[in-house]
Amino acid sequence: LVNIQYTSGTTGNPKGVNMLLLGAYLAISNCLEPRGMESVAAKLFSGPKARFLAGNLELIRQGFELVRQEIARGDGQ
Repeated sequence: LVNIQYTSGTTGNPKGVNMLLLGAYLAISNCLEPRGMESVAAKLFSGPKARFLAGNLELIRQGFELVRQEIARGDGQ
């Protein structure tokens, strides 16, 4: 198991749990690499929300990597 709430708290964005979970989903589903989310996120976080783009992309990457590490260890299956 990955402690998503702890991880999002350490990034300084406790509301970022949803982005961590999105990254985790991407890792489990193999439907898209985090890099593929960059253009989608850029559209979602445009204009006044643009200041949130980098942090949210980082949270997606972290969620992805945390789950991939767990899967590699055999704990995520």
